[in-house]
Amino acid sequence: PAAMESVMETPRRCVADSLDAPFIPWQDTPLREPHCPVQVCRAGDALQDNCGGLTLQWSSTTKALRFRDLEIDEQPDQTSACLCLETDDGLRVKQMLEYKAHEEAFRLWTEVENLADSPQAIDHVSSALLSGITPFAADDAPEDLVLHRFKSGWSSEARHLEQPLERLELERAWAPHGLRVERFGQAGSKPTQLWMPWVGIEHRSRGVVWALHYEAVASWQAEVLRRDDAVSISIGEGDRQFANWSTALAPGERLSTPAAWVTVCAGDVQEACARLLASQGPMQPAAEEEGLPIIFNEWCTTWGEPSHDNMVAIADRLQGNPCHYQVMDAGWFRPDRGGVWSTSQGDWIPNQALFPAGLKATCEAIRERGLIPGIWFEFEVVGSDAELFAHTDRFLHRDGLPIQDGARRLLDLRQEQNRGYLQERMVNLIRDCGIGYIKVDCNCNTGGDVDGPHAPGANLAEHMQQVVAIFQTLKKQRPELVIENCASGGQRLTPAYGAISDMHSFSDAHTCADIPVIAANVLSVIPAAQSQIWAVLNPDESPQRLSYSLAATFLGRMCLSGDIHHLREPAWRIAQEAMAFYRTVWPVIKTGRSRRLGEWSTTMRRLRGWQAVVRRTPSGETLVVVHCFAKPPETLEIPIPTGLSVIATFGHAVPVCEIEDGILRYHTVPEWTGWCLYLGDEQN
Repeated sequence: PAAMESVMETPRRCVADSLDAPFIPWQDTPLREPHCPVQVCRAGDALQDNCGGLTLQWSSTTKALRFRDLEIDEQPDQTSACLCLETDDGLRVKQMLEYKAHEEAFRLWTEVENLADSPQAIDHVSSALLSGITPFAADDAPEDLVLHRFKSGWSSEARHLEQPLERLELERAWAPHGLRVERFGQAGSKPTQLWMPWVGIEHRSRGVVWALHYEAVASWQAEVLRRDDAVSISIGEGDRQFANWSTALAPGERLSTPAAWVTVCAGDVQEACARLLASQGPMQPAAEEEGLPIIFNEWCTTWGEPSHDNMVAIADRLQGNPCHYQVMDAGWFRPDRGGVWSTSQGDWIPNQALFPAGLKATCEAIRERGLIPGIWFEFEVVGSDAELFAHTDRFLHRDGLPIQDGARRLLDLRQEQNRGYLQERMVNLIRDCGIGYIKVDCNCNTGGDVDGPHAPGANLAEHMQQVVAIFQTLKKQRPELVIENCASGGQRLTPAYGAISDMHSFSDAHTCADIPVIAANVLSVIPAAQSQIWAVLNPDESPQRLSYSLAATFLGRMCLSGDIHHLREPAWRIAQEAMAFYRTVWPVIKTGRSRRLGEWSTTMRRLRGWQAVVRRTPSGETLVVVHCFAKPPETLEIPIPTGLSVIATFGHAVPVCEIEDGILRYHTVPEWTGWCLYLGDEQN
């Protein structure tokens, strides 16, 4: 951080200055060798000694790059820069930077151009790289550097991992020859199935974090490298080693990588996350999204059996309440001849028995009750019960055979006929039925290899560009359409999908007790205003359990589901109170910044302890969301800004609190409870 420039330390120069000096002959070997800000590897490159299979960084192409120019364009509201590097044999590499005034992060990406007379095959190119970490230690900062990243799995998204570099074998070797590498990422079409595209390093004793967040659409990788005292972190497209990606640039041809968001802060990892997220969000938000409306999705009501009758019954129940969107989930397209929703995707013809007057009549009935109708599509997928399934030439292939995930295949969207098919079956249906909301799901991962004219990973990237283009087509043709990004819940939670969608499905966690923890996890990697969190209303649950579920939705966007027809009046009243409270605090969800507190167990399936998320706007409005799990402590103490008082609360039997000297304190709180407080400045 610029504010800490005065406390930077002069690094030790070479091996002669280190503790190992008396024992090794390489006295003049530098301990802080400069690292090129862009890493490029071409086919046939000489790799770093003894690094085959570890990394394609520090290749002979990277070492051959020479400075050519630096252009900086400073405008009142934006600064852009272009660093131009070239090799003597005709490869031009540009590092592009874009920074908007008053933002706390900037974007980096790389452009590579072939200036030679013959093709050049590119096997690796980084989008963003930070090196020289840490400038606040003269040595290698032993036991003081921590790697931060976010691990994911189905219904357990974005678990924060923090690991000392020494635990990952990222400690400098005794001699300056061994390159230490930690490489991780995801191959395929679901970029957050295993990891979030996020990497950060913290210099703990100095309170500094450097972080990168990548706009991944498909395969990607991050690398942490160390050979000497300094550490580097980088992120970008999955390369030839990691994701079978390579691309041949014809003479004059250019490639541009996806961008990464970059920040550094004097603070902790939560502050770094907040800075990265502050500028992210939809590029073309639908007008309906201004007030972050409440969603009702009927998945946990009908469980794949929507019909005209039950959709209208749901609308009758919701009419007159603050719910705004009513989304019809999977199952509306089941063939009349029979079948289940999970193997019927692809034909996208409404079931006539379920919707005898047609889907348009159902949507009109929903609108007549003051709600916006929504619909579920999995447009990339074709199930085995669909007529289209037999047309094997329409699908993505690997080694000449259709890629199949269970009973599903994936349309090859590089084919114009398939894009035209989706225009007819999906986009036109949305238009003709007056649908105002689409939930785009994908429950298959292509894997990293796809057949085509290029390398398998590059073929996948080409296909995924067309997936993005379908999202963009929906927005272009239907600007008022609200788009929800869902991929088995949260397996596409990246800035790239956030830019082309209005919101994300935070997870497929619908009815489990770990929802508050997962919802708080994803606050580190997606904006709260885009994080759709479910509360399933079950008539058999106690008021305390209903409040626990509903309170979690205040960690993002409220989405309700469940058997609302049979909720008794006291339970429905709790849901109405939650909706009313949400309509009060949505500005805090939209513009606030979160800080997570508490002590909770490593296991999410057997939760113990407690959690609080304090979200505060620039004007001082504050939302506190508290959850207690099994065996919470006797006393909870939650730091909050001073001068605040309680304006409103939500929850069944909200515990009595004390506010004293900036501490919100609770005593003897029951297990499995959740509640919310809305606080404001006492003088306003």
